[in-house]
Amino acid sequence: MSINDRVIETSVPFSQIPVAKIIRTLATLQYPDTLPGPDEPLDLITLYQSQHYATKRDTHAIISRAEQLAPSEISQIATELNELVKMYHPYTIAYPPTQGDLQYFLTAIFWGWRSDLRIGEKPVIRAPTFNDRALRVGYFQHDLEPVAGFGPDGLKNRHKDDNAYNYVYIDHQAQTVNVAWKDGNCLDIQPQDVSLIRPFWRLDDRIIILFDHYEDCEQLRVMDHNWNLAIWSARKKIKRFAEDGVTAREAADYWPNRLTTEGLEPWITVERLFELYKPNLI
Repeated sequence: MSINDRVIETSVPFSQIPVAKIIRTLATLQYPDTLPGPDEPLDLITLYQSQHYATKRDTHAIISRAEQLAPSEISQIATELNELVKMYHPYTIAYPPTQGDLQYFLTAIFWGWRSDLRIGEKPVIRAPTFNDRALRVGYFQHDLEPVAGFGPDGLKNRHKDDNAYNYVYIDHQAQTVNVAWKDGNCLDIQPQDVSLIRPFWRLDDRIIILFDHYEDCEQLRVMDHNWNLAIWSARKKIKRFAEDGVTAREAADYWPNRLTTEGLEPWITVERLFELYKPNLI
């Protein structure tokens, strides 16, 4: 198999672009010759047949690369990958990971890490920011009323020519998706105080662009977390593998006792959001 036949195009890319390029390059260069091509659907049986992975390993070993793992161990790590792919393509009936996806994922797991190093605390998803859900649509025609109780800061982000925003607000109790007018402090404003800029003169255009922005940010927020959690979960398993070692019989076991896989966070597309919640758009 030539290097061009092994170029990996993963369906679950890491969002940190410089690192993602390095991981992709390494995964391509290190792609096992005894595995099917990277575009082929992932079949765990091929891991056992490839003779690329460990057939046994002592206890308390330091694992620093994927080939030190046994096929039965990699099949457990593939569970994290399966969950990651399902979350990345949430409304696709069948989107199986590929051989290339697995090699990319394994390369990412060992990027700057080995089993004798810490894995840190379990990742926690970050809350959405104002910028994740806001779109600048215009500017103020005049100074707004200062916010009571804020003293000199009462006019912050409320001066003439300061930015005005449309903002997505989800009310889970009322089960509504709302679009509100906001200043840069995320405080309510009146649309008549705003001069709209292109391409936001038309309501339809504002709504389309706002929710495209919302969906892009939401996917990035949730899938960044899922990626970090899947890597963390896989490394947690590998630390256990390193301590326990693996016998030849265990390495060849098609049905190993499985360690716990951390549950990932679902992300909801705008289309699905509007099915679950009533739109209340301006």
